[in-house]
Amino acid sequence: VMDLAARYNMGETYRQLVVQCLKEIIQNNVEAMRLNAVFGTLWRAVCADRANTERDGLVSLMSSKVECIDNQAKREKMRFWLQTSYDYTGEILEAVAKVSEAERFPCVFLAPEFDSEVKFTRAELLEIGRSCNRAVLARLAQALTCLTFAEKEEDAPRDATFLPLALMKPNYGGRFWKLLLHLIVPGTMLAPRPAALLAAVAIKIGIISLLSSAQDEVLAFKGKWNNIHTSETWNVGCLTLLLDADANAGNELLHAHDRRLFQLLVDYVLLERNLESEISAEMGWRPSKTLACIGPTVVCRSCKHPRSVTIMAKDGTCGICIDPKSCNCPACTKEGPETRDVGVSSEAVYWFECSVKKCLAQYVVYNIGRLKAKPKCFYCRHNGSPSAPTIQCTRCSSRVIYPDAYRSAMLIESEWICPACKDGNVSTIITRNITLQVLIIENGPDFLISGDVPSTLFTGVSLYKTLTARGTTDLNIKILPTVSNNEPAPRLVYQGRVIHNAEKLLVTLHNLIRARGSSLPPCSLCFAPSGHTRTCGRNSCTSLLCASCEQGWYDLNRPGRAINPSALKCPFCRRDPAKPPHRALASMKWDAAIVYAWCRSCKRVQEIGERVCGITPEDVQNWDCEECAPHIHGKGETQRQCPGCGIWTEKIAGCDHLRCVVRSCGVHWCWLCRFRAETEDKVYRHLREVHE
Repeated sequence: VMDLAARYNMGETYRQLVVQCLKEIIQNNVEAMRLNAVFGTLWRAVCADRANTERDGLVSLMSSKVECIDNQAKREKMRFWLQTSYDYTGEILEAVAKVSEAERFPCVFLAPEFDSEVKFTRAELLEIGRSCNRAVLARLAQALTCLTFAEKEEDAPRDATFLPLALMKPNYGGRFWKLLLHLIVPGTMLAPRPAALLAAVAIKIGIISLLSSAQDEVLAFKGKWNNIHTSETWNVGCLTLLLDADANAGNELLHAHDRRLFQLLVDYVLLERNLESEISAEMGWRPSKTLACIGPTVVCRSCKHPRSVTIMAKDGTCGICIDPKSCNCPACTKEGPETRDVGVSSEAVYWFECSVKKCLAQYVVYNIGRLKAKPKCFYCRHNGSPSAPTIQCTRCSSRVIYPDAYRSAMLIESEWICPACKDGNVSTIITRNITLQVLIIENGPDFLISGDVPSTLFTGVSLYKTLTARGTTDLNIKILPTVSNNEPAPRLVYQGRVIHNAEKLLVTLHNLIRARGSSLPPCSLCFAPSGHTRTCGRNSCTSLLCASCEQGWYDLNRPGRAINPSALKCPFCRRDPAKPPHRALASMKWDAAIVYAWCRSCKRVQEIGERVCGITPEDVQNWDCEECAPHIHGKGETQRQCPGCGIWTEKIAGCDHLRCVVRSCGVHWCWLCRFRAETEDKVYRHLREVHE
């Protein structure tokens, strides 16, 4: 069987024959694949051959034919066969057996204490070949952190399943990373590309003991990632994994061209995902019956009142005093002349903004009672001919009507400040929550992306389809070009108003994209954007853990349970944390052949037996040593241990919320199940949700 699989990889003619035969077998009797070991071996060989153009069609045919089996029992058997057909236990054991006795150590193994913690299926582990989303990476990160490194034979449990690091050497085929997941689910073997991705995960999360070999594994794949025929690579999850691993390895794992290409593609997708996210844009105010300082005035030569310069007509006459007969348009004759004595205040008046989007000129309205429609300036009421003579404020960027005839010789447009900004009683800079999609409609996409942009810009088309159509070379595209080139931000407008903080918005957007959409660093174990705690506190270990993962790892060891020595060390660098999570266990020396337990009463660690054949120790719960057990025997329902410090507590009456009186502890806890919390509110909430 192995010879046939090897022959498949050696000759093109034989490969074509195998594909044709398997296609006929699957079409005519798919169940025959399950009954013949030769068919299964050849099937695996074809699935691993991604260069074969017939592969995807054959896989699709197999899936469809399996689902078409009418008998449910037979269909389930075929599904199970597809899973078990990837069991390479024999081949893996043969590879390990070839390692010489002198090279069996150092090695890695799955500590027996972790068997109950690591529950993965082969399909879940093989998912790395198809997807690199957060759930898949978190699953593999957990698997890698459960592996233990043994430098010499006495450091490893007797008869434990282990994998020598010598398998990394070329004379053993460099198969270490391909076989590593065999320790998690026996028989699991990865193809070269998934093995390189697994090594990239180890680099990303910082498994110190495997770092050098992981870099060698990914380096061996350098130059092969940029392959348009491997569709699984062209997604954000896989590309960001490669970029992060490359950054952690000093930019040695990717070619410079590939690094730029991958970063460009990731930035593009994350930019597209943020098009509907709200941003806070600062812009000039929009007065609408807003009482503000009148500003410059001119005494009308007709009514003799000081009028805002914004309503002054020619020849020193205000708009109120203009002879309606001088203009026969409906705008001037419809309502007749205004009362000349209206609004003669020379301090605060009502300001409006013209509703015409191309104008937006600001001006004063005196007789607001007669304004029964959208505000429109005198010039726009005459169809914008001529356009309103405006001057722009250098602070709020608003345009205020200011006829040239009334501007003094001392007025400098580049320094002019509008009356409202000068007075300071009105907020002339406002904030509006808008989206990038809205800005694109008004400003075009050039401020976000420039160059040879695809015709499918921001239409949700996948990276793979885009690259299939145009290739991966000569992509002359820049994301946020002004930020990338350290240039001033472009002039952006929203509803005709200049956005004041355009540069800040674009820089913030750039930083958000480079941070993969979050301002928080990701947890090194679950990859959620919430990792703030240094895993072990050592300067050379840069891994971060979120609160949930930190508690889940270090709290594997608790009073009353068997000790897992591996969980006392940093899951990434495998050294003792600078601040021990359990002081009572910090100075202990552990023998790999002995099983230890932690007494819940006296808090001492004692041997409870010898480890047998590396199998999982019996799950120990609520364990008390021989000295403490007689004293505890007979304590009834009125006495229970504090889950924080273990002190026995007696409850005579009252509710089921307790707080430990020991000053160094002080935890709040539930009497019914010993649930612990930082505050009494959490305990009461727990009582309502769990025990009512």
